[in-house]
Amino acid sequence: MKKVFSIILVLLLAGCGIKNANIVPVTKGIAFDCNVTYYNEVYECKGKTDAKGNMVIEFLSPTDIKGLRFAFKEGSVTSSFKDTEYKAQKIVFENSVASFVYDVLANANAEVIKQGDLFYSEGVTDNFEYKLHLGGTGLPIKITTRPDAVTVVFKNVKIK
Repeated sequence: MKKVFSIILVLLLAGCGIKNANIVPVTKGIAFDCNVTYYNEVYECKGKTDAKGNMVIEFLSPTDIKGLRFAFKEGSVTSSFKDTEYKAQKIVFENSVASFVYDVLANANAEVIKQGDLFYSEGVTDNFEYKLHLGGTGLPIKITTRPDAVTVVFKNVKIK
């Protein structure tokens, strides 16, 4: 009987998310590359955050916006493109992509859930419920949303 109870308990725990996974999201003080699918658009970016959570993200593709940069610092957003710098407007489509990545990394929930071998943290931005998938060291791997509108896949994530 004990054996059957133990097997059932293990199966339940493996199928359910377990909170307090002893992993802390590492989203500040990092540098990364990422591929972003935002609705039907695909972007390639590189970014970095400082210890305070300020972030700079630069678009590498598509080619018509290559070099477009957004800097999120102390509640303000500035942008630069082809030697022009301006205060960013929320209605700019690419700013929505950059703002989403910034919002998730700057406000990552410290409560990490473990499901099988996977770790994630959940939260909400202005537009989406999201899941921030983490590696065993707490570095971001991927962001997915509900509804399924945005996917961010992180690559070459390094602590600065």
